[in-house]
Amino acid sequence: MILSMKLWTKEQKTKYGINFWKLMVFIFLFLPVFLHNAQSEQNFQNKYICIKTSEKIVIDGRLSENAWKKAPQMLFKEMADGSEPEYRTVAKVIWDDNYLYIGCEVEDFDVWVRTSMKDSECPKDYVERVNIHRYMEDPEWKRLECDIMTFDNFIKIFLDPDADSLNYMEFHINPANNIFDAWYERGLVRPGQVYLESPHVSWTCPKLISATFMNGTLNAPHDMDLGWSFEMAIPWESIKEFTGKKCVPVHGDVWGMMLGRVHRDYSWASERFYWTWPVVGSYMSHDPSLYGKLVFSEKPVRLNPSPKMKISNNALKKPAILFVSGSGIPEEIIPEAKKMGASGFLCQAYPLEQLRKFVETGKKYNVDIYATISLADVNLWRQKRPGITPPLQRMNPEEIQVYEYLKDKNARFATDYQWGEEPKGRKTEVLIQDLLCFHDRQVREFFKEQIQEILEIEGLKGIGFDFFGYQNYRCCMCDISETLFRQCGDPSGNKSVERAREKFSLESLVSFYNELSNFARSIRPDVRIITHIYPVFLPEPFYGNRLDLDYCCHTAAWFLPWSAAKIARTTKKMVADEKKYWKRNNAVAMIGYYYEREFFPEKSPERVEKELKTIFENGCNYVLVHSFNDVLKNPKIREIFSKYFRRRI
Repeated sequence: MILSMKLWTKEQKTKYGINFWKLMVFIFLFLPVFLHNAQSEQNFQNKYICIKTSEKIVIDGRLSENAWKKAPQMLFKEMADGSEPEYRTVAKVIWDDNYLYIGCEVEDFDVWVRTSMKDSECPKDYVERVNIHRYMEDPEWKRLECDIMTFDNFIKIFLDPDADSLNYMEFHINPANNIFDAWYERGLVRPGQVYLESPHVSWTCPKLISATFMNGTLNAPHDMDLGWSFEMAIPWESIKEFTGKKCVPVHGDVWGMMLGRVHRDYSWASERFYWTWPVVGSYMSHDPSLYGKLVFSEKPVRLNPSPKMKISNNALKKPAILFVSGSGIPEEIIPEAKKMGASGFLCQAYPLEQLRKFVETGKKYNVDIYATISLADVNLWRQKRPGITPPLQRMNPEEIQVYEYLKDKNARFATDYQWGEEPKGRKTEVLIQDLLCFHDRQVREFFKEQIQEILEIEGLKGIGFDFFGYQNYRCCMCDISETLFRQCGDPSGNKSVERAREKFSLESLVSFYNELSNFARSIRPDVRIITHIYPVFLPEPFYGNRLDLDYCCHTAAWFLPWSAAKIARTTKKMVADEKKYWKRNNAVAMIGYYYEREFFPEKSPERVEKELKTIFENGCNYVLVHSFNDVLKNPKIREIFSKYFRRRI
C-alpha cells in the first residue's frame, strides 16, 4: 500500500495522503484495543468471579441468602456447540474462610431419580447385586454412588485447584441429594486414551455438606414440577491435599472449574443431553485444560440484569385444528366433541350401521367423521373370512416368550411396558395385540374391501389407519415375509442382514400405506386420510412423512407422561420434515390421555396444558387426542382443550 503511493499525483497525495496516514495511525493505535476487547469478551465466557461473603450460609438447598443474590450467574449451554438447552440451569459460586459454596437452580418439569439410596444405607450384597452391570473392571467403580451417572439426571462439578490440570475432583449430585465424589491425578491427555489412569472413586470428601430442595414432587410423572435446586459446601481443609498453595485461596487466585448437567427423559434412556459452563467445544469432561477460570475475589462485582426466560404469552401462532378419537352413542358424544372444538372425530368403521349414525350426527353438528380400520382387528377378519385362519405377524422365539409374559396384566408394569409406544430401556419388547401381516396379499385385499365398503357411505369425510406397523416394532418373520425379504435382496451387497431387514420392513410398510391411500382416492378423490404412527417403527421413528396422507399423527405426549423437552424435540422433528416427500402431508401431534387410575398415572390439567403449549410453541397446530371418552370424564381436562380449540371452529 505504501509503495503504491509513489504512483499518486501531487494533487492526489495532497488530497488523500493526510487521511491515509491518519487511518494508519488509528489502526496501529486502536486495533490492539479492539482485539483485546474481543478477546476479553471471549475470555469472559470462560471466567467466573467468585466473590467472598461474610454472611452465614445455611445449606438447605434454597439459595435464599443475600450472598447468592449478589453472586454472578453461570448459565449452562449445550456442551459442544453452545446452543440453548431445552431446560434452564443457573449456577452460582461463593466462598468464605471455611467453605467453597456451590449452588444451582435446575428447571425441570418432571423431577425423578432412580438412585435414591447411599452405599452406607445398603447391605454389601445388595450393592454388589445392583452393580453387577458395571462395565469398569476397577473394583472402585463397583459402588452404588456410581449409578447416579448411569441412571439419573444430575449436576456434575469438576474442580481443579490451582488450575494446573492435576489433582482435580469430580462431584455428582442428583435431586435426592445423593453424592458421587472422586479425585483424579490427571485427566485424559493422550490421543486415543479411553480410560482414566488414576481414578480414586472410593474417596469421600470429608465433612462435605449438601442439600436439595424440590420445587415439585419427586418421582410423580403425572404432575407438573418446576424443578429442583441444591447447595453444596466443600470445606477447604478437606481438599488442601490437592493444592500446592495455601489451602484457603486469596484474592486473585485462579482455579479451574466446569459445571455440567446431564439430562435424560427417563432412566436408561439411550439419548442424553449435556449442558455445561463453560462451553468446551466437545463432549470431553476430563480435560482440565478446557475448564473455565474460577477467579477468587474479595471485592463485590457489578451484576448485569439477569436475562429473563422467554415465555410466550401466545404460544398458538396460527389457528389450531383438533381431532379426537373415541366411541359411544353418536348423539351423545358428537355434541360434546363440537363443544370442545373438535373438527374431526375418529371412530371405528365397524359395525357399518353405527358408522352411518356417526356420519349423520357429524353432519348435524358440522364435525367430520373418519372411519378407522386396523391391523389389530383380527375379529373382523374372522367375521368376514369364516373358516380362513387370520394371517398373523410372527416374531422370533425370544419375542414370543416376552409376548406370553406380557399377556399377564400385572407383568406389564414389572417391565415398564409402554402400551405400544417405544420400549423404555429394554432390549426386547413387543406389542401385546396380535396384528395381521400386510405382506400377505389376502390382507391387502381384505383392507381394500373395507375401504370400498365404507366409502359408499355418503358424507363420510375420511379414513383413519390404526395399528399399522409391526408387533415387535421392527419386522414380521412369518413365512411370506421371509420369502419376500429374500426376494428383495440387498442391491448394495454390503449391508448386514439386520440392516437389510430394516430397510425392507420400512419400504414395505410405506408401500402398504400408500397403496391403500391411492386405492381410496381412486374411489373418491376428495377423501381425507389420517393415521397415527402406532406401533412405532424403531429403526426410523419419524417415517410418517413418507406416507401420501393428509394427516400423519406422531405421538408427541404419550399416556405415560413425557418430559416437556422430549415433547418439544418430537414436535420440532415432525414439523420440520412433514412435507419432505408429499406436499399434502400435515404433521399432527398426538396427545394420549386416559382417566383410568388403576392402569395409568393421571395427568393433571397443568401438565396437559403444558403439553399443548409445548406443541404449539414448536410449530404444530394440528392435535389429536385419545381417548376423547376419558377427556369427558374430567371436566378440568375438557376445559383445557376447549380453551385452545373451541373458539376457533
